[in-house]
Amino acid sequence: MADKKLVIGVVAAVGILGAGYVFWCRFSTRKSIKISIAESTSHRSAGNLLYKKGDLDESLTKYMKALEVLEGQPDIESVLEAREKAQLNCAAVYLGQGRYQDAVRACSKIIVRTGAAPEALSKALYRRAQALKELDRKEEAIADLEEANRICPDKEIEKMLAQMRENYKWGEVPN
Repeated sequence: MADKKLVIGVVAAVGILGAGYVFWCRFSTRKSIKISIAESTSHRSAGNLLYKKGDLDESLTKYMKALEVLEGQPDIESVLEAREKAQLNCAAVYLGQGRYQDAVRACSKIIVRTGAAPEALSKALYRRAQALKELDRKEEAIADLEEANRICPDKEIEKMLAQMRENYKWGEVPN
C-alpha cells in the first residue's frame, strides 16, 4: 500500500512540476495521533452507551477497539490518557462480568505507569480493590483503597474502606 501512495505522489508531483523534476516523497501509513485519539474516543463513547444498556460483551469489544487504534502511537501524555480511560472502562466491564483477575491486570497497567493522572490512578486503585476483595485478597484491597483515598479523597472509597476494615476486624480472615 505504501508503494502505491509513493507512486501516486510522484506522478502527481511530476504533473505539477514537470517531467524534469525528481524528488523523494515519504508517506507514512501510521495514523496521526489526533486521528487515533479521536477514533479511540469514539469507540469508548459507543462502549459507554452499550455499558449503560447492560451489554457488557459489546461494550468490552468497543473498549478493546479503543485500545487497538492507539497501538503504535508514541507514549505521549494525550495517548497515555486515552489508553488509561479505555483500560479503566475494560476493568469496569471485567468487574461486571466477574472476571476479577482481568480487572486486576487492566488496573495494574495504569497503577504501574509513572505519571498516571491522579484521578485515573485513584480510580484504578479503587477498581483493583473491588476485584481483590472478590478474590479474597482483603489486605491488598484495603491497601489499594487507602492509597486511592490518599490520592483523591472520595466518599465511595471511604465507605468501602470502612466496611472492609469493619469486616476484617470482626473475624474475616484474609487469605
